[in-house]
Amino acid sequence: DRIPFELVNNLVVIPVDVNGKELSFILDTGSRKTLLFSLTDIDSLEINDVTPIKIMGLGSEGLIDALRSENNTLRIGKAKGTKQDLYIVFDKNVNISPKMGYPIHGVIGFDFLRDFVIEINYINKHLTFTKIKEYKRRGCGRCEQIPLQFSNGRPYLSAEIAYGSNRQKLDLLLDIGSSDALWLF
Repeated sequence: DRIPFELVNNLVVIPVDVNGKELSFILDTGSRKTLLFSLTDIDSLEINDVTPIKIMGLGSEGLIDALRSENNTLRIGKAKGTKQDLYIVFDKNVNISPKMGYPIHGVIGFDFLRDFVIEINYINKHLTFTKIKEYKRRGCGRCEQIPLQFSNGRPYLSAEIAYGSNRQKLDLLLDIGSSDALWLF
């Protein structure tokens, strides 16, 4: 299925149907989980099998309160995931909509994406979702194909950097949910 997307501050924003309610999500290859935040402008959203939890990450110091919701149905066009977990965060510091100037309700990560091969066409602003079993690799005329390795649900590519007379091989996280071009530590 081919899905149009908005490119907002260098981030891919797509419509995601969550249990029958369409919301705007950032496509985030650096995230394993599907996270919901910025729920203040949502009239109603059905969530299933809810458990209070504490999570970390999200740029905050320490743990924050959240809800884990199991057995949800997510759809991106015809791409569908059932029995999906959602993590709902109520911390107002995580609300990125005002910074983006665009309503963002969450991020969608590896737990949904792992069943599909996803091609991103930045020029025409669309994604193509193909089930892994149905994917047929095509030749790449004017592009370069770079193999990825996955570790803990995140894609990495191998690269070599040169600084001065030194060379070093690195595994770099391919995180399209960050608008930064490159981080090296």
